[in-house]
Amino acid sequence: MKNPKTDIKDQILLLLCGLFCAFLAWAFFHYVGGPSLSILFFVTFWGFVASNHRLRRKDQILLLLSGLLCVFLSWAFFRYVEEVSLSPLLIVVMWALMADNHLLRRQLKEMRATKTASAPILPESIDPATP
Repeated sequence: MKNPKTDIKDQILLLLCGLFCAFLAWAFFHYVGGPSLSILFFVTFWGFVASNHRLRRKDQILLLLSGLLCVFLSWAFFRYVEEVSLSPLLIVVMWALMADNHLLRRQLKEMRATKTASAPILPESIDPATP
């Protein structure tokens, strides 16, 4: 059975974590200023490179090319759309996250329902009535 106190605690902790991450993102963009997007693209690209060493050679090349394409498209988007770009982009990301959260909650509810509905089956040799 679900404990409502832990659910509320988890929701509050998740909200606080989201607020903290939003504050860090604001502080990063506010204090770093103009080169902040270049720094993020640079870190993301080298993160792809670092995690890429375990893949096959063909997959490595495809991943690097797709990463470079994403970096270029992101740079072009922010370069030519400028300041107006963040609001619509954040709205799209927020709606996508809310939709994904809704789907995951539905799947979790279904998994919990199937788990509680199916009782464990005891082997025939074990009789729960005998000590």
